[in-house]
Amino acid sequence: MYRRMEVRYLYFAITLWCIGLDFKLLIYKPHLEQNSRQSMVVNRIIEIKSKVNFEAIEERNTQRIQTLRTSCKALGYLGDYSSGISTSVISGIRAHISPALDVLFCRVNKCGSTLALEVMRRVFDCDTDCLVDIAMNVKSSRELARKVFEKAFSFMIAREPYGRLFSSYGNLFYLPKEDWISRAVKIIKQVRKHPSEESLQFGHDLTFFELIKYIVHNYENDSYIDPHVRPMHHASCNPCSYRFDFLAKIETLSSDLEYLLHDWHSKHVINEYPSNIIADVKDWTTWGPLKHFYSTINLTVNSSIPLNKMYLRTWTYYQMKGLVSKQIDMPFRDSELWYIDFNIYRRILTNAMKLSESDRKNVENQRLEAMKQAYSTVPMEYMERLVNVVKDDCLLFGYEERPAFLFDRSTEDKTDFDYFKAL
Repeated sequence: MYRRMEVRYLYFAITLWCIGLDFKLLIYKPHLEQNSRQSMVVNRIIEIKSKVNFEAIEERNTQRIQTLRTSCKALGYLGDYSSGISTSVISGIRAHISPALDVLFCRVNKCGSTLALEVMRRVFDCDTDCLVDIAMNVKSSRELARKVFEKAFSFMIAREPYGRLFSSYGNLFYLPKEDWISRAVKIIKQVRKHPSEESLQFGHDLTFFELIKYIVHNYENDSYIDPHVRPMHHASCNPCSYRFDFLAKIETLSSDLEYLLHDWHSKHVINEYPSNIIADVKDWTTWGPLKHFYSTINLTVNSSIPLNKMYLRTWTYYQMKGLVSKQIDMPFRDSELWYIDFNIYRRILTNAMKLSESDRKNVENQRLEAMKQAYSTVPMEYMERLVNVVKDDCLLFGYEERPAFLFDRSTEDKTDFDYFKAL
């Protein structure tokens, strides 16, 4: 009985503390608070009034597809698709197909696939497993597969290659996530000379350089590479073997998806859909990392991994994503951490994100700042070897092979903020 009363009092105390913490965040960092509400209102008005230029997006897609075909020929893919898609391509493509068999999405990991698949789930009333099951059923019939794969509207999503690798590291290996155990342990075993027992059990301390080393070594030895970091033109979605109707990019994904929804609706592929569906799904994806964080706490509860570092990793993850200003420190004390549940953490992060809106430009620049900081740990020898891994993707999808901000190290990094201090 006394124990229950203690828990109730503790819960009550934490609730009161959280209310105070919310208030503290609202008045935290005065230079960020200024004009934040006015800024958010203006941004919303601009978003409402702005209209997507579908003709410009269609022209942009035409240029992207032309770049693809020209680059495919330069790489030795001389086929013009006139003979149709081959059986080997059909069996190997990582397809997600709509229930009416009229839309095909080829998934490339860490290229906005979570966002795209959630949009498809909502407009087709068919979740990821459903879309995959339909594709498997189609593939089971060679005649049906050939018909669908040649007639269905098809699209894929690409991304700047160096940014994709950094995003994979941040989301899978720096952020507390179940992938530590399923993916990081394998990489640590391969690239680290003397890993600790805990590293081999949890994979929690993989560094960015170790990930790059793994990618480079396995690419050079023609060995298996994890799907989240292997080249985008892998056989499962190679646009030189399979002609896609639309090439979206993560950098323009919102407008690309708006165009696709508009196009599908105008052709009666889908029914009416909410006008804010893209923004709503983007908000939904924002909290996925937080759910993974709490799952990881349960998996590592018996480890010696400091809980405060787990929390700090999550907080800095949202900072390196350009969602929370680096000027806003994580507001939790160590003694409070076991009592911060998902809802409390989400509310605190939401307030921090709102507060960061008034400094939007600088906050968004944190993504490039964090990326540059991560790549600065990679020796130039490995950077040059990494070029060989990404150069075909750069050619096919129109990205720089050696972006200056990563390869030019003649100038010092101006930031003194350490995005990886919790590693």
